[in-house]
Amino acid sequence: MGMDCSALLQLSFAEAGITIPRSSNEQAAWGDPVKPTELRPGDFLFFGASPARR
Repeated sequence: MGMDCSALLQLSFAEAGITIPRSSNEQAAWGDPVKPTELRPGDFLFFGASPARR
């Protein structure tokens, strides 16, 4: 019926031969954090409803 953003990312990366976690929570914890000033094209950007969340 549809696909959410985390599934779209997983599918897109799989097409490039890269395995990433399925859920957005797992994707947010995967990889290395970067500062907002160091973001580059292709980086994932996650945000929460609370300033205390990363």
